[in-house]
Amino acid sequence: MISVLFYVIILLGDNMEYIEIIVTYDKITEAKRINKYLLENRLICCAQINKINSSYWWNNEIVDNEEYQVVMKTKKSLLNEIVKYIKDNHSYEVPEIIIRELKSSNEDYLKWIENETKKIGW
Repeated sequence: MISVLFYVIILLGDNMEYIEIIVTYDKITEAKRINKYLLENRLICCAQINKINSSYWWNNEIVDNEEYQVVMKTKKSLLNEIVKYIKDNHSYEVPEIIIRELKSSNEDYLKWIENETKKIGW
């Protein structure tokens, strides 16, 4: 029984190695520019851009404005490189960078993420 369970774990892999990164921008051109770099360098496999309305505290005032929320999919192993690039190239003083672990029953989707992002050591 243990050997069968071990085989299943190896076959399915650890879904926690895939993540979703959410970042907001005030300009769509900036979102597209950063997305393009991350895609071209295979740091992410996809990015969706949504126009949103945001309300938040900034400099002791409540701000209400339109932003662009980008949702990206990638491997956890690429996270540090992605975050560094975003922080170095983002116009916000404190950019929102939210990380969520991906859980999917669709193993084909997780394999797609794996195949479309760079391998460590590239």
